[in-house]
Amino acid sequence: MAAARCFVQTGRPMLDLQTQRMGSYDEIVLGLQETLQQRLNEQDSGRGFVSSSKLPVLIVGHGGRDTLCGLAVLEAAARDATLRNRVQLLWCTCSWADDQWEGELNEQDSGRGFVSSSKLPVLIVGHGGRDTLCGLAVLEAAARDATLRNRVQLLWCTCSWADDQWEGELEKYLEHLRKQGCVECGAAQVILLKFHREHDRFFARLGDMIRRAGLVLQCEQGVDFFQEPLSSQYLQDLFEDHSIHDSVMREADKMGIPVFLLQTNSELDLCRGINQGELNGNVFQDQLQTNMFNQKICFPQGLDTGEKMPQTVIEIATKVGGAPDKNKAFQQFLGIDLGGHDNVANCGSLPRFYPDFIQFCARSSNETVPVAGVLELLSCIVARGQKMPWTFTDSASCHWTPPQWLAARLLQPSEVPNGRLRVLTEFRDEAALHTATNFAEYLQKWMHGRRGRREMGSGQDTAGRFARCFRGQLLLAGQVAVHVRGSCTKFDLWDRDPNLLSTALAEIACKLPADSVFRGKQERLEEVAKGREADYEHAPLAVFTMAGHIHILDFACRLLESEQGIHREFEKIWQALPARGKGEDDNSDLRSLTPLAKTLSLHLTEGLIAAWRAGSCSDKAVQ
Repeated sequence: MAAARCFVQTGRPMLDLQTQRMGSYDEIVLGLQETLQQRLNEQDSGRGFVSSSKLPVLIVGHGGRDTLCGLAVLEAAARDATLRNRVQLLWCTCSWADDQWEGELNEQDSGRGFVSSSKLPVLIVGHGGRDTLCGLAVLEAAARDATLRNRVQLLWCTCSWADDQWEGELEKYLEHLRKQGCVECGAAQVILLKFHREHDRFFARLGDMIRRAGLVLQCEQGVDFFQEPLSSQYLQDLFEDHSIHDSVMREADKMGIPVFLLQTNSELDLCRGINQGELNGNVFQDQLQTNMFNQKICFPQGLDTGEKMPQTVIEIATKVGGAPDKNKAFQQFLGIDLGGHDNVANCGSLPRFYPDFIQFCARSSNETVPVAGVLELLSCIVARGQKMPWTFTDSASCHWTPPQWLAARLLQPSEVPNGRLRVLTEFRDEAALHTATNFAEYLQKWMHGRRGRREMGSGQDTAGRFARCFRGQLLLAGQVAVHVRGSCTKFDLWDRDPNLLSTALAEIACKLPADSVFRGKQERLEEVAKGREADYEHAPLAVFTMAGHIHILDFACRLLESEQGIHREFEKIWQALPARGKGEDDNSDLRSLTPLAKTLSLHLTEGLIAAWRAGSCSDKAVQ
């Protein structure tokens, strides 16, 4: 594993370099064992066992189920808003040798994360969707150590999209591991929490979970998490990454517990407008992996499958991940027979949990599996010396390199000079995004914070479908800006009324549910989400935070703010994007977007015009 080494960091820090590790999946699992053991030692010695801001209440019984009277104490704290966050119960079971009710007590409050006082509660949170599955490395780290195996309990907060359905597969896999004797009963508890319900409700629930933890691990697949929210030239789906990060760091700071980052699959985002050189120098210590995805491969000549065959490593992974027939795809592209008894993920007495999970899912359904997991399976195949159905095109210069993982403790503002950190300083100090209570406020603060700063970053590394997506959103944003300025010649986005944008967005939130295109999407999302979270309600404005929509809003704000005028600013943005390829035009760029994108641009146009005119009427009434 590559340990931290001396290098010059020119940007704001984010990670504790003394704890930063980079290496393969297996190497990171070993490093996580050290992290868990250190935290467990601190807990056992009384350091960090409970937060200094909380009242530790010890519950003891006189034998057997007497201890259950303590549920009255738990309820007393839960029913008071102040006590709820300031009281921590240390529940000593005092049970008989043959009692088994303790396990029921541990799970008694339906996923809110109650943990035995003898265990280290480790909260796993993701930055959106399948990022959370990185937590399988943490579970494996505990399972492979005799001490940690019985002393670590994972509270697995899914942080999944509304229409995700992989949570059920994770629950089945954890039960499979238990039945196989790979993990102890109750080693991990899956806690359902889906994104894109209203802002304050989501983070209130997340805060409750954080306050029950003794250690938190944030999981990231990709690198957009490291992008600055205000000064990055282009945006991705940063809302989830940054708001989760802020919430976790704030609550953990109050409680005095450490937060670690577990990251992999860097190349996933490097073609999405991210400044690769800056990221490599300031986060990855000049060791960022960039040479795996696009390595050329070839299949044997004469192989006629009737379909276009993958030509790069990443195409193999995406083809397998999204294949409608997993049995066929695994055999054809990986050389794995899912119907056989051989498990390529086996490693000693236990399987490698993450790649093993991918095989488990593929055997039971044809649902999409994450690219990162398929790449780990490829690593297992190579490690076994098993022949693959393809070879590298240039075998002299190409060879398999395991996907890079990174693990490190995340720094708090109090640990660095002037308290200035990557992401958090812009998020909190410069935009006050942490104070937003709903999506209209959040988006308004985000766009206002980016005013005049969008060129401070230099991330222009875009390619393929992402370049088309950026251009398509710019075309729609241009239409928004031209129509708004044409209808309101004196339109000003910020100076006359700083809340004009949030007013427009709040109106859009009211009107979107009546739009047939949006309503169809929302109904599909809620149908899936309510199957897991009965009280789930999708927040309409959440659609603006998605990578395929965010730049309709961001580019429109930039065009309307520009002192150079809409058309000159448009050309400036356009010229910074990659040139179109052969056969590409406005129509092909717009076709790269979802049908909802056009709908959102129309609602944004109408909302801005209505908010401006309402303000003009108010001004006249005052006069």
